[in-house]
Amino acid sequence: MRPPNKWFVLRLAIIGFFASGGISFPHPPDQIPWFIVPFAFFGFFLILLIQAWVGISRGGTRYIWRRPSWYANPFSNPFTKTQPLQFFHMGAFCFMALGIVALVSDSWDWHGAPLPLFPFSCGLGIWAFIRVFCLIFGKRMDEPNKSLQATTAAPSSCD
Repeated sequence: MRPPNKWFVLRLAIIGFFASGGISFPHPPDQIPWFIVPFAFFGFFLILLIQAWVGISRGGTRYIWRRPSWYANPFSNPFTKTQPLQFFHMGAFCFMALGIVALVSDSWDWHGAPLPLFPFSCGLGIWAFIRVFCLIFGKRMDEPNKSLQATTAAPSSCD
């Protein structure tokens, strides 16, 4: 394991900030239907997968696709042609941390589905998208790219 760099520390700080927001997560009096939870997961998963598939199919070599790394800059704009998966990787963990902390810190007297399952399932859907995308396009991601060798030492697994 590499020693933490500034991007690793920044990612952990941002994820911690989102997790701390889970402590004061709202507790609505209305019942939340259970179908929202899998809808959030599959909605985020499928929308991102379709967008990325179209992007890599139409963009070809114009886009830089690298495996997400905890040591890379997560703020390279995901809507330009520079490492779009870095931003979504960090965002997935932010959503999951928010949902987990909200579930653990809040009472369990929910009517219907617990509301914190919504951000958790969104984050899980984004993370699953990244994993599937890395499996499908892993060969293309592993191609050498001299412009990224200075920012990321070695491609890490999509975790």
